[in-house]
Amino acid sequence: MTMYPAEKLPNWRVFLNAFAPVYFLSFSLLRCYVETEFLARKSFFSYYVALHHTLWNATTILIIILLMNFILKVPIRRLLWVMYGITVMAIPLFYAMVAEESLRLEYLRGSFSEIISYVATFCWTYSKNRPLTIELLVIFFSMFAVGYAYTKSFSRALALAVSVHIAGNIFAIHWVGPIPYAKSVILFKTQWSHHQFMSAFWLSTMTAMAMLFIWRAGWFGEMKKSWIYAALAAVAVWIVQAIIFNITGCFKRPFDILLSGLPAVTLTFLLVRFFSSERGITSGWAWAAMSIVFLIQLAVMGPIYFHRLKPDLSLM
Repeated sequence: MTMYPAEKLPNWRVFLNAFAPVYFLSFSLLRCYVETEFLARKSFFSYYVALHHTLWNATTILIIILLMNFILKVPIRRLLWVMYGITVMAIPLFYAMVAEESLRLEYLRGSFSEIISYVATFCWTYSKNRPLTIELLVIFFSMFAVGYAYTKSFSRALALAVSVHIAGNIFAIHWVGPIPYAKSVILFKTQWSHHQFMSAFWLSTMTAMAMLFIWRAGWFGEMKKSWIYAALAAVAVWIVQAIIFNITGCFKRPFDILLSGLPAVTLTFLLVRFFSSERGITSGWAWAAMSIVFLIQLAVMGPIYFHRLKPDLSLM
């Protein structure tokens, strides 16, 4: 487990760190709303469109911070400010308004050589995503500048900029999607609509990245046994719930059955850890991060569980 020396931060730094996820999620929702409600050819904003976009953004920012932590050797706690970088996502919005064009941004798709071309040219050769070019360039050079400021090493700064650019574009490829709505590399059969499916998919990646994020931050503490017990209990609940969903027919497709168990798994993980005798050594940051993840999981899966949304509502 990666542990870093204790660091006493001034109150204003603590506040900025704590507020960073709030700002990130709020700005991400605002950006999605403006893009899909006002700047699209035809408005298609909805609850699950917002979750889809926001969870993709959340997965990406966690990857960026983890890469910075790995390459620059800077503690996670000192990198939470990077979440404020979500502000650069306003650039395509201004581009569309100045150019008086609608936004038609989408996942990268095409042959291998075409994808390489899109990545190498910062999406300039991908006409639909050309409004992203300036944003991608800003991110690339910002990562280089930040990397150099932390390390004074040209090679590590360049490695960070290139790694972030490649990782972001890998996540931007249209890897998965539901039948019959998507033209992705891998297609899944599902009972859910397109944006419900994509929200659940990015929820799973965000959850995995968040757990890695907490581990790399050293917030889990050093007592491994209780975390192992919590993980085993969570897996057991996941298996039992999957069996119940399959038998009752509540969810029939493997993807739906698997992803629908995330809230119960996370809640079990939290409860087992909370009632263990070693809960006092766990950082408050870990509890806060896992609680946020759990609430986001409920936001995605709650309406699906209780059938509060019509199946085609998110396809507007």
